[in-house]
Amino acid sequence: MAIITQKAAQAVGAPVRVKAVDPTGSYIVLMHPDGTVIRAPDTGSEDASQSEPAPAYTPAHVERRRAEAPPAPAPEDDEPRWWRGDDLPSQKAGAGPSSLTAVSSANAESTDPQSAAVPTPAEPTPAEPTGAERTAEPTPDEPTAAPPTPAEPTSGDRTAEQRSAVSTPTGRTAEPAPAEPTPAEPASAERIAVQTPTASTLAAPAPAPSTPTAVHPPAAPAPAEPPPAEPPPAEPPPTGPRHSRKSFIAAAPSVSPAQLGFRGLLTKAGISTKPSPAEQALRSDVRMVSQHWPGPRTIAIANGKGSANKTPTMVCLAAVFGRHGGTGVLGWDNNETRGTAAWRTQQGPHRSTALDLLPHCNELLGTSAQAAQLAAYVHHQVEDKFDVLWSDQSIAGEHEISGEEVDAVHRVASKYYRLILMDSGNNERASNWRAMIRHADQLVVPCTNVEDTAEAGARMLEALIQRDGHSAQLARNAVAIVSQRTPGKDPDMDRIAHGFEDLVRRVVTIPHDPALYSGVIRFDSLQPATQRAWLAAGAAVAEGL
Repeated sequence: MAIITQKAAQAVGAPVRVKAVDPTGSYIVLMHPDGTVIRAPDTGSEDASQSEPAPAYTPAHVERRRAEAPPAPAPEDDEPRWWRGDDLPSQKAGAGPSSLTAVSSANAESTDPQSAAVPTPAEPTPAEPTGAERTAEPTPDEPTAAPPTPAEPTSGDRTAEQRSAVSTPTGRTAEPAPAEPTPAEPASAERIAVQTPTASTLAAPAPAPSTPTAVHPPAAPAPAEPPPAEPPPAEPPPTGPRHSRKSFIAAAPSVSPAQLGFRGLLTKAGISTKPSPAEQALRSDVRMVSQHWPGPRTIAIANGKGSANKTPTMVCLAAVFGRHGGTGVLGWDNNETRGTAAWRTQQGPHRSTALDLLPHCNELLGTSAQAAQLAAYVHHQVEDKFDVLWSDQSIAGEHEISGEEVDAVHRVASKYYRLILMDSGNNERASNWRAMIRHADQLVVPCTNVEDTAEAGARMLEALIQRDGHSAQLARNAVAIVSQRTPGKDPDMDRIAHGFEDLVRRVVTIPHDPALYSGVIRFDSLQPATQRAWLAAGAAVAEGL
């Protein structure tokens, strides 16, 4: 409080009246800007009549007490000791008032030291030697008027003033804090007003000379130090295990024992035997056709020549994918007129076709539609586990399905089926045929050992390469399936198969099987060699999906 009072006196440039209270009574004293404390003249107040004379503290007392006092220990934290008050000694009897309350003589407003920022404590420095004029002790009869303002000291004098110690009424010296830049001083007429102490005024040390001096504007502040460079970001902690360990789950054998042929008999007898190369190829093809893809896939089966085995190819491939990969496979007869898929597949409990489905496309695309509703329009193949959508079977009908209608039906099929195999007619210029090519992800070109079917398929591939980028990609990635229509050895089979090798990605041959050319096609009715050939054809198609 003594430091705050002295700061207030320095700010106004005149002594400040202070009320001191101790067990013997209360006193009204004057705190001069140089730290001298004298008793105020008796004004007739009750406190003045009952108080005892207050001892005066001069710079000589301060110097003596500073020499006798031991060095103060370093503070334990960032809070200054003079703020906490734990470095002030207990008041001795008769040493003076125990507490001081600063009262403004101009407007009687008290200041709150806690509202100011706390300055950073600095190391104590030796006090400036005092002159002869500082030994003179003022008497209580001194007037309270502000002394005249002396000439402005030089920069060296201001440095000495900042380094001088601050005296307190108890005789202790407070450690001065480093000076901080303060705003410009007001005019001399405005200095008489009492100012609230701020962080800069609290931190400024007491002046060394005994004669009062005017408060001068501080020197220009030092340039601010650049902010410290940010440390590099710390590396994230490893998220994986600290060490690798061997799993407790036993690893399955890379190849299961043989199940077919003589090796399969040995396995059943308890003798584990590796499968033959033929059985390993069979397992590889089964895995290929059993997989599911992210999103629906469409396979177009096309050849511009009739009797090229397009419908049997659609039925057998759909059976391979349905039997091994599960449900979700649709065989669609995308013929603009009457197709033959209705003759070669099992009929459901109705005779609905694609034209019957068209009026209900928007309903089936709605959020409340259910997959079971499609059973009213498709024909389920019980043994082979796929559905068939017939083309229009009316002889007297005049409506031919258009490309826009193919788009609508394909949106419904893509919602409810994972794999769509589209049979086609013979008109490569029809809009529904072009729409099929536009939706296709894989192209299959069926033909037989009859020369004209192979030639029609080859010319279709050449035309697709010249049409657009998507059609060209389909043609280069196509799979040609050559079926032997006549029994016996036919040299044209090898010649046609080799002729397609330069046009497509894969070529697969299918042996002759009477079950493919009469009646409803059931996969179980095919010969084992034919079934194996269609499984290889399905695996070749699946590679392109």
